[in-house]
Parts: sequence; structure tokens; C-alpha cells
Amino acid sequence: MRKTTSNSGYKIPQACQLANPNYPPTRFNEKGRIRLKEEQSFFIREINERDQDFLFEMLYQSIFVKPGSSPPDRDILSLPEIRKYVEKWGRENDFGFIAIDNESKLKIGAIWLRYFDFKNKGYGYISDNIPEIGIAVDCKRRR
Repeated sequence: MRKTTSNSGYKIPQACQLANPNYPPTRFNEKGRIRLKEEQSFFIREINERDQDFLFEMLYQSIFVKPGSSPPDRDILSLPEIRKYVEKWGRENDFGFIAIDNESKLKIGAIWLRYFDFKNKGYGYISDNIPEIGIAVDCKRRR
């Protein structure tokens, strides 16, 4: 079951509008995809189970690498403490979006959140009712 409301019960776009009055109203096209501005070269849609491989790629690309250092080996994704951020996507309260290029239809970025509990803390754990957020843009699309 996906979470479409914030913990306060507001729909996610509504919560964003309350937090930021300048937040643009979200528009959905006929396929249920979100467009924030017509002139953007990408569209956003909700993450689904078929995006698992891309989520692992975005997880890898979201790993902090100090300037001048080499990125870690991709085997890091097999570590349980890393995998848990995206593994078996679609569990209760998982929520996120994928950005897709309008022309090529390639996935170019993602933002996702997942809740953890005290017995299964993530690196940014604060409490059971505050999710951890991941975000990444494909390195070929960064400016």
C-alpha cells in the first residue's frame, strides 16, 4: 500500500502548498503523470515495483563521495545496511517519484522516502514516524 498523504493527513501536494505558498499547483496529465511546468523537459510519475533496478542505480548515485575520492565499488549495494533503502520497493508507506525525459523516455532521477523503526535504523534515523529521504539525478544529466 502506498502512502499518498503526509503524517498530518494532508495529500502530499496540499501539504507542500501549506508549507510553501509559492508551491506550484500540481497538474496531472491523462496518464496520471505529474507536470509542474509545461516547458520542462521531463515529467514526474510515482515509483512502482517495476522501477526496482533504477532505484538501486539511484541509490548508488546518491552515495556521498568526497571530492577527489573514487566512488565505492558497486558491491556496496549488496550490503544489508545499504540495500534496505530501496529493496522490495512498494511496502506500506513507501513513497517517491521518478523523473523521466520527455524525448528519450529514459529515467533521469528519483526522490523516495521510506520509514524505518528503532530496531532497523537507517543512517539518518530520527524516529519511527519520520521517513528517510533519498534523492539522485543520473550523473549524465547533472549540470
